[in-house]
Amino acid sequence: MDRRPTSPKPRTTWNEVTEWISQTLLLAAGYVVLGRLGVAMLGITPGNVTLIWLPTGLTFFVVLRYGFRMLPGVVLGALLFDAWSLSAAQPPNLFAALAGSAAAIAAQVSLSVWWARRLGAGAALEQTRTTLWLLLGPGAVCCLVSATGRCGCT
Repeated sequence: MDRRPTSPKPRTTWNEVTEWISQTLLLAAGYVVLGRLGVAMLGITPGNVTLIWLPTGLTFFVVLRYGFRMLPGVVLGALLFDAWSLSAAQPPNLFAALAGSAAAIAAQVSLSVWWARRLGAGAALEQTRTTLWLLLGPGAVCCLVSATGRCGCT
């Protein structure tokens, strides 16, 4: 039996914590800005319905690039955007609507990133077949996850 001493797990430094917090806040701010921009430029009035939801691309890229540790930024951005847009509508259960919407968006991004990694996203995007599978799989199906989760929220 091998009894070599194991090295202790490296501790998280204060700089790493502040870097993660700043990245999370930056992602949340980017989500809100792109959401407002998308609604203003591409929105179907009245409401916050658009054909192309710009924050999805941002959140997909950031979580794919930096990992699932960035999901709190996605949730925070979704909460802030929806609080901003749903507060005027005053749904009966505002907190439930905000929580349900943020959970649906986090599920969409998580499933999309997981699926893209399973398909070998990255260098494989140069292949047309892989890109089509990404569009048909994570691109299309995962949007249905978010839309289904959010349909009872507004």
